[in-house]
Amino acid sequence: MDSRAFRLDPPSGVRWFDVDLPDVIALRRKLYSADDGYRTIAASVTDSGWLDEIPADRPTLILAEGLLRYLREAEVS
Repeated sequence: MDSRAFRLDPPSGVRWFDVDLPDVIALRRKLYSADDGYRTIAASVTDSGWLDEIPADRPTLILAEGLLRYLREAEVS
């Protein structure tokens, strides 16, 4: 239950998206409040459809630390 988005206190204008499986997102939504700068996306990262929910109007940084080692090579490419 990474709380980095709240601990870092990103500046206004930054939008933070957490992507995780639906059950995990349901729990996150109970623990953390969504606001203009923070949103959750309930999806598997191996289903590229979640990328459609990321706005394309600015540069984007995607962090996947600790995740990639659990995926097969075909799921990452």
